Amino acid sequence: ATHTINRNDKNALSAIALEAKENLNLETFTALVDKGYHNGREIATCKQNNITTIVAQPDQGKSNENGTQPEYFVTKFIYN
Repeated sequence: ATHTINRNDKNALSAIALEAKENLNLETFTALVDKGYHNGREIATCKQNNITTIVAQPDQGKSNENGTQPEYFVTKFIYN
């Protein structure tokens, strides 16, 4: 299954998994995807459609992981 979408990858899992399941004419299907597709709603939709998902848990970010100085934290920036 292949197609382009106009949305964030985190919201693409169920559409492509459902398309693959349909193309293969299967009752159940297992999808192995990278951690960029981790989204609870998408996984729930897959589960409701008999699609098992195997997805790595995304890394938890740290605000000062690379030694960023506090004055450059994202929380300090304001849009005008």
